[in-house]
Amino acid sequence: MSVHFEPNAILRGAQLTVVGALRALQNPALFTGEHYKQAALAVLAGVVIRLLVAIPVQQDQLSVYRDNNLTAI
Repeated sequence: MSVHFEPNAILRGAQLTVVGALRALQNPALFTGEHYKQAALAVLAGVVIRLLVAIPVQQDQLSVYRDNNLTAI
């Protein structure tokens, strides 16, 4: 199944993206120290959550690997 987008809808989306980016860059409060602090905390929170989700899965896979090797011996 292929999805076809109207050319006008694609152009409108691109236009809204450019206008939104230009308007955001005109905000003088955008480049403050508080902004970067919040962005760094958000990135750090994302990394921590990713690690918390990935670690138990890796340990579970290792236990399955060990169990399979023990039964094969």
